[in-house]
Amino acid sequence: MNSFGQLLKDLRQQARLTQSELAQRLGYAGGHAVISKIENGHRTPDADFAMAAGKVLGHTDDLVQRAATDRAALLRQRADILAEPSPGAVDAMGGPPAPWTVHAPSAEEDTTDRREILVGGGLTAAVTVQSLAQRISTSDPTELDRAQIGQRIQQVAEAYISAPRAQLRAAIEHEHLGVEALLDRRLSRSVRDELAGYAGMYAYYLGALAHGTGDDGAAVAYGTLCAHHAQETGDPMLLGAAAELRSGLVPTAACAQITGQARRDPAVDPYVRPFLAAIEARAAAQLQQPDRANEALAAMEAGVWTGPLQPGPTLFDPESGHAWFGIVLAELGQGEAAEGYARQSLRLLAGHDKPYHAAGTYNMLARSYLRRRTPDPEQAADATGRALRLVEGRPGRSAITSADTTWRELNVRWGTLPAVRDLGEQVAVHRAALPAPRPALI
Repeated sequence: MNSFGQLLKDLRQQARLTQSELAQRLGYAGGHAVISKIENGHRTPDADFAMAAGKVLGHTDDLVQRAATDRAALLRQRADILAEPSPGAVDAMGGPPAPWTVHAPSAEEDTTDRREILVGGGLTAAVTVQSLAQRISTSDPTELDRAQIGQRIQQVAEAYISAPRAQLRAAIEHEHLGVEALLDRRLSRSVRDELAGYAGMYAYYLGALAHGTGDDGAAVAYGTLCAHHAQETGDPMLLGAAAELRSGLVPTAACAQITGQARRDPAVDPYVRPFLAAIEARAAAQLQQPDRANEALAAMEAGVWTGPLQPGPTLFDPESGHAWFGIVLAELGQGEAAEGYARQSLRLLAGHDKPYHAAGTYNMLARSYLRRRTPDPEQAADATGRALRLVEGRPGRSAITSADTTWRELNVRWGTLPAVRDLGEQVAVHRAALPAPRPALI
């Protein structure tokens, strides 16, 4: 059952690629370990992997066909195992019990494994079908266990506002793996959808946290998993979350396209639409498309959320609306107007522990000083320094990257000013504080 692995190895070596190089071309965060397991027969590839590897190595048909052959062999083996009566499945008469005395399948039973075995050609006798039907059963976590997972997701949403990015990521990685492990069990359909939604939300937060500390490799891996669960469940919040996460990992033009399509999609939850519109507006402003930016700003303003915080992307409340108006106007060169929105955002933030939000607003205030008709570099340096102080001990990529961009602009024109030189040293310290990238635990 490892003919695929041997073929993959042969084709990879013919292409003069190492396992790590092939994994990189396929976009696997696990590196050479994934390829090694497949080549050695310790992991069975799916059709998507076979297709992707075939495109890279130039032998798509061969690899897809070989993967299907191996998969069918594996399924036949599983069917044979399931067809063997267990020691306790024999009654006093020496024969297998009647089907109804062992298991009565529920209407919502997950039948994926059964269908795969049937399609793979593993079931060739009526006795095998009967034996398999007797042994497929659900193994749902209790309602209390599921409620506790949902409660934990809510706690993560609340902690995301102010908790140090790297620490929160480390705290929830194994929780996420635990939920993913539950999905490997036979579950009723409704419970599978519920757990897949929780797993997708964990993946979203882990992707956002990885991106927030500069770990784009892990962010892509978690973002891909979030998108998978969103498509699997059709969950409106996950659909928006996956689009928002992906938009931060692509060039500006692609970002505008992704967020523009998502915020217009009726399947996306209204909770996340204003945030998507805000990101689209900023991207449009950076592309010097003021009409599109203003249209997106209008959609953003119309969708400002006035309800409670929910698991998912950032709560887009009136404070966020002021902040993003300022961000977009600063990008459009309207410094005086942007400053007014920045100050209103800071007033609304007073008394709230939202360091990453406040740092973003101070960085935006700094840009507004540089987009005035008469720029004020010292005020810009001061506001940028305030942004950096807010994330001391809990470094955030967005705040540090924005501060670095502002400092570089200041340094070109006003590099001799003491405030600008001091800011340069401060930026260098914060850049060094970002944690080193590490693999996603999936």
